[in-house]
Amino acid sequence: MTNWKLLPIFTLTLLLYTIANGQSPENFTSPGTYMWAVPPCVTSITVKVWGAGGGGGAAWVKMDNNSSDSFGTAIEACAGGGGGGGGGYTQQIYTVVPGQTYTITVGAGGNGGTASSSNNSATDGAAGGLSSFTGNSYNLTANGGAGGIKANSYNSGYPTSHMRTGGAGGTGGTASGGSVNYSGGSGSLGTGGGSFDFSGAGGGGAGSNGNGGDAGSPVGGNAPVGGTGGTGANNGANGNKITNGTKNGNSASGAGGGGSGGVAHTTGYSGGGKFGTGGKGADGKVTIEYTTDGTAPSQPSAISGSTTIACGTTSGTYSVTNVPGVTYTWSYSGSGTVTGSGNSITLDNITSGGTLTVTPSNACGNGTPQTITITAGSVPAQPSAISGSTTIACGATSGVYSVTNVLGVTYTWTYSGGGTITGSGNSITLDNITSGGTFTVTPSNACGNGTPQTITITMGGTTPSQPSTISGSTTIACGTTSGAYSVTNVPGVTYTWSYSGNGTITGNGNSITLDNITSGGTLTVTPSNACGNGTPQTITITTGAVPVQPSTISGSTTIACGTTSGIYSVTNVPGVTYTWSYSGSGTITGSGNSITLNNVTSGGILTVTPSNACGNGIPQIITIAVGGTFQIDMNSTDMVCGSVTTPGTATATPVGGTAPYSYQWSNGGITSSISNLSTGTYTVLVTDAGGCQANGTVAVNQTSNIAVQVSPSPATVTEGESVQLNCTFSPYIPGNSYTWTPPNSLSCSNCPSPVASPQETTTYTVTITTPDGCNIDTTVKVFVKIRCGEIFIPNIFSPNGDGENDVFKVHGKCIEKISMKIYDRWGELLFETSDKTEGWDGTYRDKLMNTGVYVYIISVNLNDGSVETFNGNVALTR
Repeated sequence: MTNWKLLPIFTLTLLLYTIANGQSPENFTSPGTYMWAVPPCVTSITVKVWGAGGGGGAAWVKMDNNSSDSFGTAIEACAGGGGGGGGGYTQQIYTVVPGQTYTITVGAGGNGGTASSSNNSATDGAAGGLSSFTGNSYNLTANGGAGGIKANSYNSGYPTSHMRTGGAGGTGGTASGGSVNYSGGSGSLGTGGGSFDFSGAGGGGAGSNGNGGDAGSPVGGNAPVGGTGGTGANNGANGNKITNGTKNGNSASGAGGGGSGGVAHTTGYSGGGKFGTGGKGADGKVTIEYTTDGTAPSQPSAISGSTTIACGTTSGTYSVTNVPGVTYTWSYSGSGTVTGSGNSITLDNITSGGTLTVTPSNACGNGTPQTITITAGSVPAQPSAISGSTTIACGATSGVYSVTNVLGVTYTWTYSGGGTITGSGNSITLDNITSGGTFTVTPSNACGNGTPQTITITMGGTTPSQPSTISGSTTIACGTTSGAYSVTNVPGVTYTWSYSGNGTITGNGNSITLDNITSGGTLTVTPSNACGNGTPQTITITTGAVPVQPSTISGSTTIACGTTSGIYSVTNVPGVTYTWSYSGSGTITGSGNSITLNNVTSGGILTVTPSNACGNGIPQIITIAVGGTFQIDMNSTDMVCGSVTTPGTATATPVGGTAPYSYQWSNGGITSSISNLSTGTYTVLVTDAGGCQANGTVAVNQTSNIAVQVSPSPATVTEGESVQLNCTFSPYIPGNSYTWTPPNSLSCSNCPSPVASPQETTTYTVTITTPDGCNIDTTVKVFVKIRCGEIFIPNIFSPNGDGENDVFKVHGKCIEKISMKIYDRWGELLFETSDKTEGWDGTYRDKLMNTGVYVYIISVNLNDGSVETFNGNVALTR
């Protein structure tokens, strides 16, 4: 027999189990609430319910001194807690229906009373919980026994004061709703005093044979005995005895028994309280007994129907022998649909094999299933090896291929190479084969494709070998434009010729002519046959070269004045033509490697270019100069400026050459001397009687008898102020003009006395031009005293690249130079400069420093010679 297992209701889970034939009691002994369902084939149950036992009461005692009474007996305090009552019992036979659910409650045993060292802290034992069976108008209840009563004994310590306290025992629990209802036994009283102190014993739980027994009293100095439990229940826990000290109560075991009380005793001062806790009552119990009224059905007969579904067939009929009162449930593990019910069904839409299962069932549950294995038709087997040639000879383009024919099988052929399949079935022809590949035949039937069969086809034969060495000239002379070339002929081989240079191939086969050759290159011949191209053969052809550069030209590089010809030549090279040219004035007479240069009137470059049938070579050159041997002495007198101006003069005197001489001056003069000159530079070209020429240059300067001055000189003004400058000269010459530079900050730039308002120290130049063209100038310096103001050093800057306040620097007008040093807070020098235009950009070793405060020491030299020193902090921010 199989037990029906139930979970406490608070798990919200209901489990139902099928049982076999026979009686199967269900025992519920753990406290909690359960849902129970009537098993299949069960129509009558016997339900037995035991209530839980009550817990024993606690005991507590305390003494405040060590006094004795008038008889010399020590003062004492003693206490014994009462025992807990036993739980009730009830039972009933019920008619039930399989599948009905009922609620089962198992009561928990009452906890024993507790105590602590605090005054009068003992508590009563807790009552035992009720147990019940309810549902569908049925209600069986067995109440738990009452808890034992506490005992507190506090002796404040006066003579003759002997404190003895005993707690009453708990009453037994009752029962209701059953065909029999019994009550649990009562717990006994705890006692103190005399030779021993006793705790109360627990009452016995009621059972199927009657009420539980009451707990006994102390007999002959023995501790009280727990009440006797009824059938199916347990006895109450026995009490304890002591002469001094404490002892906890005993807990009851099994079902329904009450726990015993605690006991405590002290003689003399005890300090804090002493105590014994009560024992726990036993838990309740529910038992359900039943007998099944039938059996689950037997395994069905063997399933009739086909075990094999042919390809293309999608249904079949299956059945088992019908048994009255049995329900049949069918399922199929393969792909298919079960149609119908009962002992015979149709399996439709079958696409794959599987197991067909039929399970019998009745009110008592499912029987053993019956199964049948169904297989679907299979795809065809792999075809036989493909017959036919695996090699296609060069020039061949077709072949016949086949496999052994199998009835009902369709054959599909494919080829991965270049070719065309002709025909169908188990034998085909592969035509127009141009490349090797894999030939595949795939078998199929109504069930699908089988495993393909393959054969690898390769193209047979070989390509031709590399041709023999090409015969023919490797060099084409200049003027020659063709040549004959050939290789040894091999029957069946075709020869293809190509040339990388400039030329035309005439002819074919193993011998050709290369015509119209204008440049060298590579001549290539490639052999081929039906199987493809072989390795080419090559020959390199070069053409003739242009002539090399001629030797150095012999002959004079200088043609003297009066001489008009010279002979020039290079070393002759046979087959080379020489072409001469001259960039100067002269006539070339003759040809070949030697010529005469006549009528030379100016220098130039004489060039000779070599050439042959292949073209021009690199030219050779010689530079020819036409020269003279005389020089020119140049002299001049200065232009003198004053009240009366004396013009300057210039004279050119030839030294050498052949007289007479002709003169051509830059101012148009044609004599050796020119006069009435103003200041400037003059040039002259002198030509002698032989046509030789020489150039000369002379300068006419200015001297002056005029004294020019400006007052005040020097002048000093404060920034923002002005001063008038007065220009005077002597002797005075009327009609003069004035030019002041720079003109900026002047009231006028062409007057004798302008007002100057410079922003900084400035040097002015004044130039006086006389009517005769004399220019006299002088300068005056105006010093500007700057209003210095204060030196400004910022206390914060932000080097974030926004163009505003990115650099920490000193600001002021009168600064000549500075000395700036920046330190971090640990005294490390981060930056140093003596350039007043430079500042700190917040970096150290090219890395931007963190935000914070940094220390500076700055020394400033002012333009008045004074020095100021500044120490302070600057904040670097972002």
